[in-house]
Amino acid sequence: MSHFLASTFGSLTPFRAPSTITLLVRMLKDGVPFGSSMSFLLASPLINYVAIILLSILFGWEVTVVYVIATLIATMIGGIILEKMGLEEHLKEVTAVGERKLPHREELTTANKFEFFKSKTKSVLRFALLFFKDFFPFLMAGMIIGSLLYGFVPENFITWIVGLDNPLAVPLAALIGAPIYLSLEAMIPIAFTLFQMGMGLGAAIALIIGGSGISISNFIILAKLFERKLLVAYGISIIITATIIGYLFNSLV
Repeated sequence: MSHFLASTFGSLTPFRAPSTITLLVRMLKDGVPFGSSMSFLLASPLINYVAIILLSILFGWEVTVVYVIATLIATMIGGIILEKMGLEEHLKEVTAVGERKLPHREELTTANKFEFFKSKTKSVLRFALLFFKDFFPFLMAGMIIGSLLYGFVPENFITWIVGLDNPLAVPLAALIGAPIYLSLEAMIPIAFTLFQMGMGLGAAIALIIGGSGISISNFIILAKLFERKLLVAYGISIIITATIIGYLFNSLV
């Protein structure tokens, strides 16, 4: 149950690498099991409400529902496996910065209740604005790159490399997506463009997961918290997740 809650929480938490890692550190410090914490970390870059909207608009609700369910299940299983492998010992000693104790609701006097909730409301609105400013440039970048691909890359080349006739198209797409420095919101329009040009649906989904789950910047930040063995295990988990879910979509087409 804890893995399900962690994966769900991760899907509701917009992935912004520094803040997500800080939240992960706090979860571990507060006694959240290692496996559940890993389920949260695996789910966070792969699902969010903006991505759900984009997926439903571009790929349809059927694909979106299967994507969300499959990703939640995969990240739960991934967290369990990482825990069973005993990788918790490969966490580094890191403290979360910016921690401060908030007053309990009982400690709030009538005079400062309004100010407290006013400040919390401002924080929520500020976070929403920052999130919009974060994802919008990536969304535009994804649309621009997708347009360039559609205009300049021959369709038969896409079909040859990652089309349905290539049995290795799904893992290949996952590996291609892994080093790309783009967010989930940017990867979806790119994958949809390639899908329109002949890429298999499974390969397109694998590209989305590989591209959003792994990036150089994410690994640099995670390296401050993970030792090399755990870092590699995290990356392999994303690639395997992308591959399995990709083949799942191909089997459903």
